[in-house]
Amino acid sequence: FSAFLVFVEMDLSLDVEEKKPQLLDDNEVDDPVIAEIPVVLNKTLASQLHLLQFPLKHANLPVFNHYDPVQARFKPNHQILEMDIPIGANNENYDGGQAEKLAEDANPLDDDTEEQTKPFPNGTMDYHTLSSTFDPNPRRYAIGKMNEGKLFLTPIHGLFQMRPSFNFLDERDKREKKEKEMAQEALKSTQLSEPQRVKMSYKRAESARTIAAKKKSFNTHKINLDEEEWIPHTVVPNSGLQAMELQKMLVGVEGSNDFSPLKGDYLAQITPPIIHAINKKQTLDEITPLPIHQAIPKILKRAHVVTFASIWRHLPESTTIDEVINTLLHNAVIINGNFVAKSSLLESDTRSHASIQRMLTRDYVLYRFRHGDTVTRTQIREKTNATLEDVNNILKPLAVHTKNVGWGFKMPRDDAFLDAHSDAVAKGEVEWNQVERGLLERFGEVL
Repeated sequence: FSAFLVFVEMDLSLDVEEKKPQLLDDNEVDDPVIAEIPVVLNKTLASQLHLLQFPLKHANLPVFNHYDPVQARFKPNHQILEMDIPIGANNENYDGGQAEKLAEDANPLDDDTEEQTKPFPNGTMDYHTLSSTFDPNPRRYAIGKMNEGKLFLTPIHGLFQMRPSFNFLDERDKREKKEKEMAQEALKSTQLSEPQRVKMSYKRAESARTIAAKKKSFNTHKINLDEEEWIPHTVVPNSGLQAMELQKMLVGVEGSNDFSPLKGDYLAQITPPIIHAINKKQTLDEITPLPIHQAIPKILKRAHVVTFASIWRHLPESTTIDEVINTLLHNAVIINGNFVAKSSLLESDTRSHASIQRMLTRDYVLYRFRHGDTVTRTQIREKTNATLEDVNNILKPLAVHTKNVGWGFKMPRDDAFLDAHSDAVAKGEVEWNQVERGLLERFGEVL
């Protein structure tokens, strides 16, 4: 797999002006060495880490304007990464009319194209795309992490510079060109055809040099680029379990698992605030020693969806399986053998109208996933009247998007848990039926 992470930029070849030390006497130097720090070259993730740079953003401004990416995709053969970033439609500077016009211009020429396959299926330009240029040899970059008095350095495999992409505007140019060609064909068809002289020519066989030059041409590169399929990638929140596991690997298997970035470092500056996050940013090592009735809800709030095996692996040895399962059932619902945080667990105030709306919307999405369905953002908004921002925040930690299909539950079926704990699954089914009856009362028999 490829891990696209944004970490501290370290220039390992700084040009420092050399100055002769000021000698106080024959043996004493004014700038003595006060400590020696061992340097460890860690290659655990060396072939998988990529640095993302955003050269058009000011260093003091958030990269994503407080909105996390909702989709990411990658073309490995051409090393191109794209991310879709939501646009704040509620902002006073947002021009809704122009956004709808741009979305209409971006639609493909084929009117029969399904809504979810259009660039902007919601009928408005509600996100913008960042596309990358790739540097395969970032010699001066590494990720540095101090741990237990040692400096762990992990080399960066590749560097992506992310810039706005406006490829959707090409559809408007194609449409205008097509309309012009159709008008010319219609004009020709109205004129009387006359006999015309036909010219014939013979094409000379191409030399090996000509064929090689064609293979290196921009047109050939463009054709190959367009033919390569996008591979969807899941955007993992920085506070999620998967991200925390990757961060542990920066100090090797024997190092401390603590990963608390210092205030003002590069990672904190470019990462937008997490919506509905817990107040205290605790590390996994700080959470797991807590009593399980406190630890498990905290883990679910951060990860949203976990497997039983991943929870069990991080809990103290004195914990029993029954205790863990009972606590999980109290705080989560089961989908394909995975534990998904209950919607009420993620809301700090479950009585406000906005919170109730978000919980109903999320329960509707969970209902569809429990039945093995895929959904589109348009379907969710039409059924629940939820805002696009809420829908994006619900789907991002739970689902993965597939082109021409929609959003589906991201976790595979955990047959090992389903087979070993059928009684727990049955108990969870009873509790979920109560949620489902509430959805039927709210949205009707056809969900």
